[in-house]
Amino acid sequence: MAIGFVLFLVAIHFIPTRTDVEVPGTTALHFLVVSAVFTVLAALASGFVTAWIADWYEIPHASALGMLMILASFVSMLRAGETHPGWYETAIAGCGPVSAMLGAALRMLTKRRK
Repeated sequence: MAIGFVLFLVAIHFIPTRTDVEVPGTTALHFLVVSAVFTVLAALASGFVTAWIADWYEIPHASALGMLMILASFVSMLRAGETHPGWYETAIAGCGPVSAMLGAALRMLTKRRK
């Protein structure tokens, strides 16, 4: 779970340095959309990695990862203040955990049965 969360945080902080979008703190629509897409992709990947490491306890570990994502989004909301619109903050807080669970489900579907 911790490795998946670190992967998620690294991917999220990768957004402004590797894309041609504005820095966080601005409300440009293209930055918000790219950020939301990156969040979903990072959560899918981190959920998959977490489930892969967890082996037979995929769902509990992926749900704990989702709870960490919700906590991180609350911290991000407090730091951002009113610079981001409410729809964006709500979408990020909701899409991250759901995407992590989908990543875990993808891992469960692709692993070999013993």
